[in-house]
Amino acid sequence: MKRVDERDTMSARAQYKKGSEDYADYYSRNPEKKAIDDSIRQRPNLCSEGTNTYNPLNSPMASCAFEFLEDIRHLSEGKVNPEKVQGNKNIITKRIKGLARKYGAKLVGITELKDYHFYTHRGRLEDFCSLCKNCAFTCPSESISNEPEKESNGHLNWIIEQETCYIRWRQYGTDCGICISSCPFSQQMESIKAVDTFKDNEAVIATVLGEFRKKYGTRPFVPGNPDWLR
Repeated sequence: MKRVDERDTMSARAQYKKGSEDYADYYSRNPEKKAIDDSIRQRPNLCSEGTNTYNPLNSPMASCAFEFLEDIRHLSEGKVNPEKVQGNKNIITKRIKGLARKYGAKLVGITELKDYHFYTHRGRLEDFCSLCKNCAFTCPSESISNEPEKESNGHLNWIIEQETCYIRWRQYGTDCGICISSCPFSQQMESIKAVDTFKDNEAVIATVLGEFRKKYGTRPFVPGNPDWLR
């Protein structure tokens, strides 16, 4: 599978500053992205005044987490040690599982990463997604394609236009998440739990979509702040 260049992600591109070496290097190689990126950087930042969801008390609580990561960034930078150190897999596994449980995970599993673990609905959910497309229809910025699948990063998937998606984030002042909440697989549909496969099974797909729309309509809607901020 083709590796993802994280310099191309919107979270990275939004941080390039005019006059910096990173800015000059990136847009010398990607001049077609310069105009829209410069436009995005003129907008209020996430969690900032001028966005739809800004709150003088709550917004800094979120932004300080990102500021902390920036403060400790230097700890992860530098030259890669040419000498590889063989870690104890059992100890590493135990510590990762312990950390996950500390933060609330009820079930933790670790396995060696294979190519088929990388996201693609291909061979698993293409029949369901091709009939549902709820994420595409509910996306407020129309960033998710509802057209036939296209090749992306070596796989056939529906394409997400990350620039228009991120522009909506900057408008809201936070991540959107409507695509996730509108996906039946994020809402623990009872009709999904007993299904082994959706391939060539339009009747079962219709049952799942029927349950979802009866319960949520187009998508779930939760007004106001999340529980932890109320």
